[in-house]
Amino acid sequence: MGAGTVLDSPMEFTRSKLRTVCTTNIALNRTATQSSILHQGSPARAVDGNDSPLFLSNSCSNTKEETNPWWRVDLGNSLCVDRVVVTNRKDCCSNRLEGFMVYVGDNPNMLANPTCGGAQTVRGKDFITVDCGRLTGRYVGIALKGSGRILTLCEVQVFGGSSNEASSAQFAGSTTNIALNRPAIQSSTWHKGVPGRAVDGDYSNSYTSNSCSHTKQEPNPWWRVDLGNSLCVDRVVVTKRCGKCCSERLEGFMVYVGDNPNMLANPTCGGAQTVRGKDVITVDCGRLTGRYVGIALKGSGRILTLCEVQVFGCMSALDS
Repeated sequence: MGAGTVLDSPMEFTRSKLRTVCTTNIALNRTATQSSILHQGSPARAVDGNDSPLFLSNSCSNTKEETNPWWRVDLGNSLCVDRVVVTNRKDCCSNRLEGFMVYVGDNPNMLANPTCGGAQTVRGKDFITVDCGRLTGRYVGIALKGSGRILTLCEVQVFGGSSNEASSAQFAGSTTNIALNRPAIQSSTWHKGVPGRAVDGDYSNSYTSNSCSHTKQEPNPWWRVDLGNSLCVDRVVVTKRCGKCCSERLEGFMVYVGDNPNMLANPTCGGAQTVRGKDVITVDCGRLTGRYVGIALKGSGRILTLCEVQVFGCMSALDS
């Protein structure tokens, strides 16, 4: 393939190819903020290059005991993030970090950005490495969920950087729907609303047209399509059911992209979605890479109905 050739099909990028360029700690001495400060545990301590796990070494950030504490670093530009390495406090309180989440994206409201790999387990670990699957973003954040939590970070290293493969200048959204007629599954099926209806190319938003998937009423219903290979995902376009019934059912849905068949462990695209007044919802996935694209609702007594799910991949102008 010659220089400047534009690929008009979805690209599959190997992890090893990108990791050869994503090896620099791009968070070092960058500007950091957090939800509160206690015991002089300023947010900058987590990116000062001092990775001592001892709080008395003045190396750890520390929030107050509060609800949903958070910490965030500004990388200055939107960069490729390969992985985040967190140094846990060791002299005391190492369990405080249990269940922390990592967020990467361009939204300064970091909780609206995609997550890396779900809630993290820290028991027995001095260092926790979180794979971010080549997410791109200016802000990297860490947060805990729940009341009475304290967020203490002794060091946060963000390995990544700009690269020809990962820069936004090299990518564009493809017009190819890589989910079309791919195998799909869901948590349950009701009224003959099989999961394959959501990827059959029929965009009708009327359920009587036999075009929509449909789960039973249940806790946390989900739907998932298998793309066959790990592919770059630019955006997901969801057609919801419209008419006199049920258009509000999709309120708050989440999109997941990753290589884990347990889709809820994969990164999310852009947080919970608002569907009110929308027939079609476009979710920006920021060039996440994965084999599985999933949609889920949280809560009891929910029904997941999808009239069409289109997954648009990335195309790239790469030399080879």
